[in-house]
Amino acid sequence: MSSPSLTQLIPLAASLIISPLPIIAVVAMALGTRGRSAAIVFTAVYTAIGIAVTAGTAFSTHAAVRATGAKDSTVSVVASAVIGLAFLALAILNWRQRPKPPGSAAKTPGWLAKTETISIGGAATLGLAMGLTQSKNFPALIKAGTIIAADNHNPVFILLMSTLFATVGSLAMILLTLAAASGSPTTRERMEGLKTDLIAHNAFIMATLFGILAASELAHTIQALLH
Repeated sequence: MSSPSLTQLIPLAASLIISPLPIIAVVAMALGTRGRSAAIVFTAVYTAIGIAVTAGTAFSTHAAVRATGAKDSTVSVVASAVIGLAFLALAILNWRQRPKPPGSAAKTPGWLAKTETISIGGAATLGLAMGLTQSKNFPALIKAGTIIAADNHNPVFILLMSTLFATVGSLAMILLTLAAASGSPTTRERMEGLKTDLIAHNAFIMATLFGILAASELAHTIQALLH
């Protein structure tokens, strides 16, 4: 079985970028009373969690390989199989949570109203909570960690790649925070529209995304087992 390629990080990073709830939170904060300050703090904490989980997984994977004598590729294949099944289960769960009947209004998250007047400390706490509880993030971050560890065991490389991966995963939130700083009425209107659309279609977006990720991970597993 061959070692995984860093190109496998691309769909995982894309899955982090397309994260409706964190994006909704950032938009609400950026347009709220605290302006972009709360959005910056939220995004920074959220990204830091991603870096910590990815790097922690990479370092622990490398340590486990050294301790057990297992091959990096074996660890990666097992991780792909488990994470692929987890993504499949999440795809089914999110599909079942879509608005019913079709076309009916989606339920607005209860915490959303508070984000418009949230304090800086509250933004940091919410960033921590979302970073730790987003169902899509942990499987993607853990898989990214195993890929990074299998490609290169250098600690500096692991830390740099983990930081790059998590930062790219937060790119949508970073760009929206910067856009809000312009103060343009047109930008604010478009961001409000984006927030509304993401709330309405969150379940469908997540179900589709999880389905694609599940197919990708299970395909990697089968391909690795056949070689």
